[in-house]
Amino acid sequence: MKKFILSLILASFILGHQIIKMSKSKDPFSDRNLLSLGMTLIITIGVPLYVWFEMKRKEQGRPIVDEMSKKVALKSYAISYYLSFLSWGLVFSASGIYKFNNSTFFLVGTMAMIVIGLISWLYYKIRGVDDE
Repeated sequence: MKKFILSLILASFILGHQIIKMSKSKDPFSDRNLLSLGMTLIITIGVPLYVWFEMKRKEQGRPIVDEMSKKVALKSYAISYYLSFLSWGLVFSASGIYKFNNSTFFLVGTMAMIVIGLISWLYYKIRGVDDE
């Protein structure tokens, strides 16, 4: 429980720092600031969620790493890898319309990869993996 509360406190500090940094900038709603805020939100939601799942697993007396967790990780990594290629293609095609600069292009693509990875991991963590 201490780890979860500590991760929530740390996440709130990181999110607060990002919001303060954004508010002090000349253009607080620029593309770069919004993407940076989105990346921070993903991390501040994903890490406590991961810690919570691992704490729940430890409280139930299950080992941290077992065959099911390996299958969940492998399946979510495979889906995430496949969909990341599609997201990079989507970002690349959108860059012609929205005229991204290189750093924004890289940040959007990386953020898409992280979101896809987190969603696929969460989906298979809750739903489970079928025997194949």
